[in-house]
Amino acid sequence: MKQKDTILNISSLNYLEDNQTPKQSGADTISLIFLTLYLLIPFISNNKYQDFYGLHWFLISILNTIVAMYLFFFKDHTIEKYLPKFFKSNLYLIYIGFTIISGLSIVVAFNLTESLVQYSRLINIVITFSLLGLLFINRKHLFSQIAIILVTTTFLEGFFVLQDFYKNEKGLELMPLVLETIKWTTGNKNIFTASLVAKLPFLIYLFTTKSGFWKYFSLVTLFISTHIVYLSI
Repeated sequence: MKQKDTILNISSLNYLEDNQTPKQSGADTISLIFLTLYLLIPFISNNKYQDFYGLHWFLISILNTIVAMYLFFFKDHTIEKYLPKFFKSNLYLIYIGFTIISGLSIVVAFNLTESLVQYSRLINIVITFSLLGLLFINRKHLFSQIAIILVTTTFLEGFFVLQDFYKNEKGLELMPLVLETIKWTTGNKNIFTASLVAKLPFLIYLFTTKSGFWKYFSLVTLFISTHIVYLSI
């Protein structure tokens, strides 16, 4: 009898362990879709649009508005419920403080119009950061899916950059070639390579935790990313 009870207890523990990860809900799927839309904005390039930087910021603003409305009206994921938690974070408060202090420099700016434009973009980044935080708060079970989305978009970015780099290899000297092609649609090679470095932990995570296709796909993406970083040095 004791042995039977022990077997039942072990079976129950195994069942709980196997089912401790929450099932993906509709809200989870919507959050992942929003993240994907944010990551797809840089793929709108200067091949079709002259002022594509301005268009990027415009699209981010539109997406921020849509996400904010979604969070405001979604009863189980309201801004009032989760936003106060942000202000308990010292890191978030430092980030907000830095943003406010940056705005004070407008008072002594030589070009007031340009300063307002750049500051509005900084505020847009803060809003985006906050909205993404609200979307994925208490959603640690989505980390694997987030990593897959990041790895996929990173692979596409890296592929297009290397394609452009080697396509123009014979027509330009090395330094102009790097400055012109490695920047992607960010406008600067340092910004783009910094974004690649920031994504490296997700690539490594996917490589070490997944098997089959995603394991090898993340390895290829890791190689492409490090190759781009090497070229930019």
